[in-house]
Amino acid sequence: MREIKFRGKRISDNTWIYGRRLNQYFLSEQTEIVISDCTEEGGDIVYREAKIFPYTLCQYTGLEDKNGTPIYEGDIVESVSWTEFFTTDSGEILKALRRPMLIVFHEGAFCMMEDYHDSTIPPNYWDLRSNSNFSVSGDLKVIGNLFDNPELL
Repeated sequence: MREIKFRGKRISDNTWIYGRRLNQYFLSEQTEIVISDCTEEGGDIVYREAKIFPYTLCQYTGLEDKNGTPIYEGDIVESVSWTEFFTTDSGEILKALRRPMLIVFHEGAFCMMEDYHDSTIPPNYWDLRSNSNFSVSGDLKVIGNLFDNPELL
Protein backbone atom coordinates (compact mmCIF):
# COMPACT_ATOMS: atom_id res chain seq x y z
CA MET A 1 0.00 0.00 0.00
CA ARG A 2 1.36 3.40 -0.93
CA GLU A 3 1.98 6.16 1.57
CA ILE A 4 -0.51 9.04 1.31
CA LYS A 5 1.40 12.34 1.23
CA PHE A 6 0.86 15.79 -0.23
CA ARG A 7 2.85 18.85 -1.12
CA GLY A 8 1.97 22.45 -1.91
CA LYS A 9 3.52 25.90 -2.10
CA ARG A 10 3.20 28.02 1.03
CA ILE A 11 1.33 31.27 0.60
CA SER A 12 3.61 32.97 3.14
CA ASP A 13 6.95 32.44 1.37
CA ASN A 14 6.27 30.47 -1.86
CA THR A 15 8.32 27.45 -0.70
CA TRP A 16 7.22 23.82 -0.81
CA ILE A 17 5.79 22.09 2.25
CA TYR A 18 5.27 18.34 2.47
CA GLY A 19 2.83 16.62 4.79
CA ARG A 20 0.46 13.76 5.46
CA ARG A 21 -2.60 15.65 6.58
CA LEU A 22 -4.78 17.86 4.47
CA ASN A 23 -7.54 20.19 5.68
CA GLN A 24 -9.87 22.31 3.59
CA TYR A 25 -11.68 25.31 4.99
CA PHE A 26 -14.38 27.04 2.99
CA LEU A 27 -14.32 30.75 3.68
CA SER A 28 -16.98 32.69 1.76
CA GLU A 29 -16.03 32.28 -1.92
CA GLN A 30 -12.52 31.10 -1.18
CA THR A 31 -11.11 27.69 -0.28
CA GLU A 32 -8.20 27.61 2.15
CA ILE A 33 -6.06 24.47 2.10
CA VAL A 34 -3.70 23.62 4.96
CA ILE A 35 -1.07 20.88 4.81
CA SER A 36 0.27 19.69 8.13
CA ASP A 37 2.63 17.06 9.45
CA CYS A 38 4.38 16.18 12.67
CA THR A 39 7.91 14.96 13.28
CA GLU A 40 9.78 13.90 16.35
CA GLU A 41 12.76 16.10 17.10
CA GLY A 42 14.81 15.53 20.21
CA GLY A 43 12.02 13.55 21.88
CA ASP A 44 9.43 16.24 21.24
CA ILE A 45 6.67 16.05 18.65
CA VAL A 46 6.82 19.13 16.46
CA TYR A 47 3.74 20.08 14.45
CA ARG A 48 4.05 22.20 11.38
CA GLU A 49 1.36 23.41 9.05
CA ALA A 50 0.99 25.91 6.29
CA LYS A 51 -1.64 27.47 4.11
CA ILE A 52 -0.92 26.70 0.48
CA PHE A 53 -1.95 28.00 -2.93
CA PRO A 54 -4.79 25.59 -3.88
CA TYR A 55 -3.56 25.18 -7.47
CA THR A 56 -0.21 23.78 -6.21
CA LEU A 57 -1.73 20.91 -4.24
CA CYS A 58 -0.10 17.66 -5.42
CA GLN A 59 -0.42 14.08 -4.19
CA TYR A 60 2.41 11.54 -3.96
CA THR A 61 2.10 8.76 -6.55
CA GLY A 62 3.71 6.13 -4.34
CA LEU A 63 6.61 5.80 -6.80
CA GLU A 64 10.17 7.08 -6.95
CA ASP A 65 12.37 7.89 -9.91
CA LYS A 66 15.67 6.16 -10.71
CA ASN A 67 17.46 8.38 -8.15
CA GLY A 68 14.99 7.69 -5.34
CA THR A 69 13.19 11.06 -5.71
CA PRO A 70 9.48 10.75 -4.83
CA ILE A 71 7.20 11.41 -7.81
CA TYR A 72 4.24 13.76 -7.21
CA GLU A 73 1.43 15.03 -9.40
CA GLY A 74 2.69 18.07 -11.27
CA ASP A 75 6.22 16.70 -11.62
CA ILE A 76 7.89 16.72 -15.02
CA VAL A 77 9.70 13.48 -15.78
CA GLU A 78 11.62 12.10 -18.69
CA SER A 79 12.62 8.62 -19.65
CA VAL A 80 16.31 8.05 -19.06
CA SER A 81 16.63 5.53 -21.91
CA TRP A 82 15.13 8.01 -24.38
CA THR A 83 18.05 10.35 -23.75
CA GLU A 84 20.68 7.73 -24.61
CA PHE A 85 22.06 7.23 -28.09
CA PHE A 86 20.61 5.14 -30.89
CA THR A 87 22.32 4.02 -34.10
CA THR A 88 21.04 3.86 -37.65
CA ASP A 89 21.42 0.78 -39.86
CA SER A 90 24.66 2.25 -41.18
CA GLY A 91 26.05 2.63 -37.64
CA GLU A 92 25.59 6.41 -37.43
CA ILE A 93 24.98 7.49 -33.83
CA LEU A 94 21.89 9.60 -33.26
CA LYS A 95 20.69 11.39 -30.14
CA ALA A 96 17.32 10.23 -28.94
CA LEU A 97 14.41 12.61 -28.62
CA ARG A 98 14.02 13.94 -25.09
CA ARG A 99 10.37 13.60 -24.16
CA PRO A 100 9.40 15.42 -20.98
CA MET A 101 6.04 14.30 -19.61
CA LEU A 102 3.78 15.68 -16.90
CA ILE A 103 2.51 13.51 -14.03
CA VAL A 104 -1.28 13.87 -13.74
CA PHE A 105 -4.21 12.04 -12.16
CA HIS A 106 -6.32 10.89 -15.11
CA GLU A 107 -9.32 8.55 -15.13
CA GLY A 108 -8.56 7.10 -11.70
CA ALA A 109 -4.81 6.57 -12.08
CA PHE A 110 -1.53 8.47 -11.90
CA CYS A 111 -0.32 8.86 -15.47
CA MET A 112 2.36 10.47 -17.57
CA MET A 113 0.86 12.92 -20.04
CA GLU A 114 2.57 13.89 -23.25
CA ASP A 115 1.00 17.01 -24.71
CA TYR A 116 1.85 18.02 -28.26
CA HIS A 117 0.58 21.61 -27.71
CA ASP A 118 -1.55 21.14 -30.81
CA SER A 119 -5.32 21.24 -30.44
CA THR A 120 -5.72 18.79 -33.33
CA ILE A 121 -3.69 16.08 -31.57
CA PRO A 122 -5.06 14.83 -28.24
CA PRO A 123 -2.55 14.27 -25.43
CA ASN A 124 -1.24 10.75 -24.79
CA TYR A 125 -1.49 9.19 -21.33
CA TRP A 126 0.54 6.30 -19.91
CA ASP A 127 -0.52 4.68 -16.63
CA LEU A 128 2.45 4.81 -14.25
CA ARG A 129 1.67 1.47 -12.61
CA SER A 130 0.03 -0.99 -14.96
CA ASN A 131 0.28 0.13 -18.55
CA SER A 132 3.98 0.71 -18.88
CA ASN A 133 7.29 -0.65 -17.74
CA PHE A 134 8.67 2.82 -16.91
CA SER A 135 8.16 2.54 -13.16
CA VAL A 136 9.23 -1.10 -13.01
CA SER A 137 12.47 -0.51 -14.90
CA GLY A 138 13.47 2.59 -12.94
CA ASP A 139 13.55 4.44 -16.24
CA LEU A 140 12.06 7.76 -15.11
CA LYS A 141 13.89 10.82 -13.81
CA VAL A 142 12.21 13.86 -12.21
CA ILE A 143 13.57 16.94 -14.00
CA GLY A 144 11.30 19.62 -12.51
CA ASN A 145 7.68 20.46 -11.89
CA LEU A 146 4.87 22.37 -13.54
CA PHE A 147 4.98 25.25 -11.06
CA ASP A 148 8.72 25.96 -10.88
CA ASN A 149 9.80 24.84 -14.38
CA PRO A 150 6.89 25.13 -16.85
CA GLU A 151 9.37 25.83 -19.65
CA LEU A 152 10.49 22.17 -19.52
CA LEU A 153 7.24 21.19 -21.18
